[in-house]
Amino acid sequence: MMNYILIVLSILILFVVVYVTIKPLKIGIEAKQNKVSDNDEKFTDNDNSLSEEIYKLKKMHDDGILSDEEFDKAKKRVLD
Repeated sequence: MMNYILIVLSILILFVVVYVTIKPLKIGIEAKQNKVSDNDEKFTDNDNSLSEEIYKLKKMHDDGILSDEEFDKAKKRVLD
C-alpha cells in the first residue's frame, strides 16, 4: 500500500515540475513572437517614411527648389 502512495506522489510531483517548467517557456515564446511582429511593423513604417522622404526630395528637385547637388546630399543623408 505504501508503494502505491509513493508512486502516486511521485507522479503528482512530476506533473507539477513539468507544468512549472512549461508555463514560463510558453510565456517566453509568446513574448518573442510579439517582439518579432513589433519589429516587422517598425521596419514597414520606416520603409514607408523613407520612400515618402525620397519622393518629397525628388518632387522638390523636379520643381526646381533643390539643385542637383542639394538633392544628392539630401538623398544621401536620408539613406544613411
